Amino acid sequence: MSIIKRFVGFTILIAVILCPLTSMTGCNDAPIEKVADSTQLPQPPGQAFLVKSDNGTPIKINLERLKRTFEASIAKGTSFFSQDLLSNLSQETLQMTNEENGWRLALKPGIRVQLDQNSLVLFEGAAQFEFRKVGNNFKVKIPGAQLGIRGTRFDVTLAPDHSARVVLYEGKVAIERSGKEDILEPGQTALIGADGNRVEIGQTPADLPAMFQGLPPEKAKETVR
Repeated sequence: MSIIKRFVGFTILIAVILCPLTSMTGCNDAPIEKVADSTQLPQPPGQAFLVKSDNGTPIKINLERLKRTFEASIAKGTSFFSQDLLSNLSQETLQMTNEENGWRLALKPGIRVQLDQNSLVLFEGAAQFEFRKVGNNFKVKIPGAQLGIRGTRFDVTLAPDHSARVVLYEGKVAIERSGKEDILEPGQTALIGADGNRVEIGQTPADLPAMFQGLPPEKAKETVR
C-alpha cells in the first residue's frame, strides 16, 4: 500500500472516531448562514416550541438547527425547539420563557447550550434556570454530572476547565454523577469538578453571585431574593 493511501485511510479513520465524540459540540461543516432576522429561520416540522425569547431588543445568536448553522439577530417572541443548539453572541443576557410549562432561562453572553424536551445541555458559559412545572426526570447536563430538577431556581457557571458552580435559590437540585447523588438545598452553593469526582457543598456567600454584579442593585436583589 502506498504512503498516500495509508495517509488517506488514517485520516478517514480519525474522522470516523472523532466526529461522534464532537457531535454534541457541533461536528458540522456547513457554512454559517447569516439571516436578516429570526423570521427567516426554518421551523422544525411538527414540533411545538419549548421557549420563546423575551428580550425587548434584538439579540445576536448562533443557532444550529436541522443540520444547518445560522447567525441571526432574534426579536422578542422568537421560538426555540428541541435539539436547538445556540450560542449567545451579544453582550446582553438572552431571556427565554414559556409561561405554560414554567420555564424561565437567562443565558449570559458567551453561553453555549442545547435544548431538549427533558433536558438542557450546558457546554460553556453561565445561566440562571427556573423550572416550575417539570417532572423529576428533567435534567440540566454539565460536564461530569447532571442536575436533577425539583421545581427550582438556580445558577450554573462553567469555568474554562469545565468545573462548575451551582447556586441554588429555591427548590432542590440533585447532583448526579457516577452512581452518586448529592442534594443541594436553598442557600447552598456546589462546586463540581470537571470529571464529576469532586463535589463541595457549602453556604452561599452573602454577597451577590458574580453573574448579577452588572445589574442595578434593585434588580439584582429582586432576581436573587
